Amino acid sequence: TETIYLNSHQMTVFRASILILFLCTIKIGVKAMSDTLDYITKMNVYNVAYYQSGTRLTGSYKGMRYSIVKGEENQLIATTYPEPYSFDVTAEELKTNKEFPLTTEGIEEARQWLNQQYEEKEWC
Repeated sequence: TETIYLNSHQMTVFRASILILFLCTIKIGVKAMSDTLDYITKMNVYNVAYYQSGTRLTGSYKGMRYSIVKGEENQLIATTYPEPYSFDVTAEELKTNKEFPLTTEGIEEARQWLNQQYEEKEWC
């Protein structure tokens, strides 16, 4: 085994290289984790009975406001719109709507769509 000696400049470059490698690894790991994160979780969207009563769910996540409400013919209408205003005073052209069936599966599809909307647009 041969010992390698580094002068102070070489040691500084070596340490900087290790630090850069470490930081890149962390960044890649955080990106991979964020690809699997749900911003709006199942706990945030309730169950079928909640929507059957006609109650509107509203919430927000980092600049994106959202709403889910029962529409006509057992449909859910999910809507996203930018902060800072409430649903009622936000201009219609700033809202994005999508319909889903009023079922447990439809609620899950709506939740996934809301998360997709957050990913696809600039909200802050």
